[in-house]
Amino acid sequence: MNTSPRPTFVVRVPAFPADGVDALRSPRAADWLRRCRDAAEETRLQAARCSDILYDVVAGLPAGRDRSALLDLRRSVHNGRAARARRLVGKLAPLLTPAAERALDRWDRLVADAERTRRSAAEVWDGELDRSGAAAVKTASRSAITLELARSTSPLTAALDRAMTAIGHGAAPDLDTALSAYAFVVRACMKTTPRGSLSAWAHGVLTDGPDRWDGDPRPREHHAELNAFISLTLLRQLVPPGRLVANPSTVDTDGALYAITPNCDAVRRIRADSALRELIATWPPEGRTMTDATRALAAVARPDPHRADPRRADSHRPDPRRADPHRADPHRADPHRADPERPDSHRPEPRRADPHRADPHLADPRRADPERPDSHRAEPHRADPRRADPERPDSHRPDSHRPDPHRPDPHQPDPNRPDPHQPDPHQPDPAPSGAEKTLARLVDIGLLVGADETPLQDPDPLRAAARRPDVTEEAAAILTEVADAADALTRTDAAAAAVPELAGTLNSLSARLSWPAGALRHGAPAYADTVLTTGKLALDAAEWAPLWTSLRAVAGWIGHADPWAATRARAEAHLEAVFGAHRPIPLTVALHALVRAADSGVPGIEELWSDEFRLPPADDPGLAGLRELMAATPTVDGVLRIDPLPPAPARPDSLTTRLAFYGHPVRLDGRPRFVVNSVEDGCGRADAHVQRILDRIGLDDEQRRAWPDNRPTPLADTVDVEIAAVADSNVNLRVLGALPELTVSQGLSTRGRSAAGARIDARECHVVAGEGRLVLAHGGRRLRVVPRGRMADFHYPAVLRLLLRMFGPSPEHRVQPVIAPEGHLTEAGCRLVPRVDLGGVILMRRTVIVESDQVPRRGAGETLLSYAERVDAWRRGCAIPAWSFVRAVNAAGADKHRKPMPIDLTSPLGVAQIERTTHREARRLLFQEVLPDAAHAPVAEDGSRWFAEAVWEVDI
Repeated sequence: MNTSPRPTFVVRVPAFPADGVDALRSPRAADWLRRCRDAAEETRLQAARCSDILYDVVAGLPAGRDRSALLDLRRSVHNGRAARARRLVGKLAPLLTPAAERALDRWDRLVADAERTRRSAAEVWDGELDRSGAAAVKTASRSAITLELARSTSPLTAALDRAMTAIGHGAAPDLDTALSAYAFVVRACMKTTPRGSLSAWAHGVLTDGPDRWDGDPRPREHHAELNAFISLTLLRQLVPPGRLVANPSTVDTDGALYAITPNCDAVRRIRADSALRELIATWPPEGRTMTDATRALAAVARPDPHRADPRRADSHRPDPRRADPHRADPHRADPHRADPERPDSHRPEPRRADPHRADPHLADPRRADPERPDSHRAEPHRADPRRADPERPDSHRPDSHRPDPHRPDPHQPDPNRPDPHQPDPHQPDPAPSGAEKTLARLVDIGLLVGADETPLQDPDPLRAAARRPDVTEEAAAILTEVADAADALTRTDAAAAAVPELAGTLNSLSARLSWPAGALRHGAPAYADTVLTTGKLALDAAEWAPLWTSLRAVAGWIGHADPWAATRARAEAHLEAVFGAHRPIPLTVALHALVRAADSGVPGIEELWSDEFRLPPADDPGLAGLRELMAATPTVDGVLRIDPLPPAPARPDSLTTRLAFYGHPVRLDGRPRFVVNSVEDGCGRADAHVQRILDRIGLDDEQRRAWPDNRPTPLADTVDVEIAAVADSNVNLRVLGALPELTVSQGLSTRGRSAAGARIDARECHVVAGEGRLVLAHGGRRLRVVPRGRMADFHYPAVLRLLLRMFGPSPEHRVQPVIAPEGHLTEAGCRLVPRVDLGGVILMRRTVIVESDQVPRRGAGETLLSYAERVDAWRRGCAIPAWSFVRAVNAAGADKHRKPMPIDLTSPLGVAQIERTTHREARRLLFQEVLPDAAHAPVAEDGSRWFAEAVWEVDI
C-alpha cells in the first residue's frame, strides 16, 4: 500500500480572482445597517428607562383618568409609538416629574435621530442595490460567464444584454437579472463548478518552498465537444456501420430471442424462427460487414433440402436451438414450470405471446422511435405476421410438430452438409431486397448493433468519420460542417455567434434527416471544459505531507459505507434462489433474471438501476463507530476536534481501496488544514477526465507528463475493469440495452485514453451468488468494476448503473449528513452543528440548520431596509454569520445538484437573494461558514489570490 502523498494532483481553479466578489458585498450598506441597529438599540434602552420612571409616577396617582392617561403614555413609549407619545406628553406635562420629563425628552430625540438614520440608510440601500446589481451584471457580462451562458443556450444571455443596455442608458438592471448574475459571479470567484468556462482544470505539485501559484493562473485553453447523443445520431444516420455484432444482451430461449430494454425496465421478446435464432446465436464475435450480413440473411432464406419448408405445414425438422444450461429440460412433463428442487431450471415469462399474432414488443419500422432519431425509416409493405414470408427469414410460422429427441443432434456438424449461413461462391447472389429489409428491421429493433469503427471516444469522431472512404461526399460535408460549428465554441471571441450557428445547423439537419420532435432536447448542444495551461499550484511538501496520515484515517472510517449493500443483497438472494449458490451464471442471463424479477414485482430489485442518489446507511460499522467517537468528544468554541484520529477496524469485505477527497488546503491559525467539499471513490476519475481533455486538445507527451494519471489501487486476487463508455466519455451515453465493453485497468501505466488497455467482452463474464457478495468473474479471475470517469453514477445509462452497483465500490461517499453531530438548539429554534476537525481534516463546516418557515418573510409593501433589519435580527439570534454559504434542501432526500452559494446577509443583493430563496419550495436552509475565504486563497505572482480545490487521493 502506498503510504506517501502523491507528488502531483489535480486542481480546479475558478474563473475570477477571489477578490472579484468584494464589489458585490456592499460594506457601506452593512455599515448603515449597523447604524440603524445601534440607534434602535439605544432608543429601546432609553424607552425601558422611561418605562421604569413612569411606573413610579403612575404608582403615586389614584385610580382615575390621569392614571389611565399615564399608563397609555407608558405603553406608547414601550411600543415605540412616538407621535402618540408626543401628544400625551403635551397634555400630561403637569403630572410628570422632572426626571420623567428629561427621560422622555431624551427618548424623543433618540427616536428622531433613529428616524433620520433610517431614512439615510434607506437611500444608501436603494443606491447600493442598484450599484451592486449593476456590478453583478457587468461582471457576469465578462467573457468567461457569457461564454458558458452562450454554450448552454441560457435565457440569461438575453437578459444580460437587456440589463447592459439599461445600464448604458443610466437605469438600474431589473432585480431578477441582477440576482441571477450575482449567483454566477460568486460561484465563478469562490465556489468552482465541475465544468465549463467558470472553472479550469490545473495540476498541483508538492515541492519545497512557500504555498503559491507557480505561473500565471489566467491563460486557459478551452475545449468543447458536441453532445454525445447528437454525435451518435449523426454517426448512425450518415456513416454506414463497418461491422454488425449481435446485441450482447440477447438470450435465446423458449423459442424466441429476449433482450433487455434500454432502461432495464423489461425484457423484450423478439419472435423469430429457428433459422434466424441459429444465425444470431452463431453470429461471429468480431461481427459481419453489412454485405456479409445481408448475404448471411439471404442464405437463411434460400431453400435448403436438409431443412423443413416453412411453406409446408407437414414438413418436419428438429428445432436447432442451442442448449441453455439455465432452461428447463424439454423432456419434462411440463417444460413451462420451474422445478423447485432444481435451481437451474428456467421459468419463461408467465405471459407468452400467441405465435399466430404479431409480437406487440416488436418495433414497427414505419414508426419513428422518439428516443432514437435515426429510427425513422418507412417500410413499403408489411406482411401478414400469421403467414411465413419466404423473402423475410424473420417471419414466424410455428412448427406443427415438437422436436423429436431420437433424431440426430442438429448441433453436430455434418461434413456432407454445407453451412447455410455462408454464401456459396458457385451460386449467383439472390435478389437482396428481402435480406436487406430484414437486416434493416433487425438493426431497428436493436437485435444487431453496429460495432462502431468511429466511436465517440475518438478525439474528433465526426471528422474521423468524414475521412472514411465508405462515407459519401454529402455525408462527409454534413459531418465536417457540424464539427466546425462545434469547434467554434472554443473561441471566446466567436462563441456568441457560434451558438446560434450551431443551433441553426442542427435544426436544419433535423428537418433534412427527419429527426423526430424532441431529438435536440437531450441536454445542451455542446459541452465544454477549460484547462489552465501555464500556472500550477505549488504547496510546501514538509507542511502538507503529514495531512495524508489524517486523510487515510478518515478514509478508513467513512470509505467502506455502501448505499446499495441492502439492495445488492436482495439481488444476490434472488439469483441464489433461481440458479443455486456457488454456480457460475452467465452475466447476460443473470441480468435478464433480475430485470424479469423487477418486472414481476419482486420488491427492491429495480433500485439497482434507479437514477436516484442515495446517502450511505447510518448503520454502517465505520460510520456508526465514528459517530460514537464524536459523541464522546466535547465541543470547544464551536469546534469538535479529534486529534489524532485513531485508525478504523479493517473491512476485508469492502471493495474500496482508495478515496479521493475534493477540498481546499488552507492555513488556520498558521496550521495546515484540508477543508473537505466532497468524497469520491479514489480511482483517478478526475485524472481520467482531464487526460481525455488533454488528448482532445492535442498536448504532446512531454506536456502531458506533468499531469497526474492515477490508476485504482489493486485489490488482492482481483482484476480492475473500467466501463469504456464511462471512462472515455464525459457525457451521457444512451445505449440500446447492450452490455458495454470492459477495459482492464489494473497495473496499466500507459498514459492517455483508457481505450489503449486490454478489453474483454462482458458476455464472457459470469456471476456467482452465495459468496456473501455478488462476484463477477472472467476466465477464473475475479473482477471489480471501478467507477473511473467523471460522470456521477446516477447519470449513467441503466445497464451501467446496474453493473457498477453490483460489482464495484460506491462511487460517491456523501457521509456528512449521516455522521453530523447532534449540535444544540439556539434560542431562536435553529440547530447549530459544530465544525468537525479530524486530525487537521475539516470534514464538516460549522453549520446552522434552519427550517424554511423560520426565515422572516418580506411583507407586502415593506421596504428592503425594513426587511433587512428583521433578517439581521433573526440571523443574529440564530448565530448565523453575515457572510455564509447557503444551501437549500427541497426534499427529504439528498439534493446532489444544488451547490452552496455564498451570500452576504448585510448587503442588498444578499437579502434579496434570501427573499427569493424563501419564496421557492425550499424545505430547509443550511447556513455554513465560508471556509476558505479570500484570505486563505494562494497568492499568484502579481499579488492576486485564486481559490484552489485540490483532489487528493489516499489509499485505505
